[in-house]
Amino acid sequence: MDQIKELIFGIKQYILDHLPTYIVVLALLIGLFFLLDHYENAQRQQLVEAQQTIERIKLKLSMLGD
Repeated sequence: MDQIKELIFGIKQYILDHLPTYIVVLALLIGLFFLLDHYENAQRQQLVEAQQTIERIKLKLSMLGD
């Protein structure tokens, strides 16, 4: 019974000792996820703007051709 209590205490102590590290790693992963999401959205927005510019140029060229 004492061995089980010691084992549980040891596991608990290990978790508490390493908890700040786990929290920092989790925060870094969450930050990386949001950074990549922001980068992807920025690329998507840039693509949409480029497509709109191409459409405007095509429209102007078609108006000049008439």
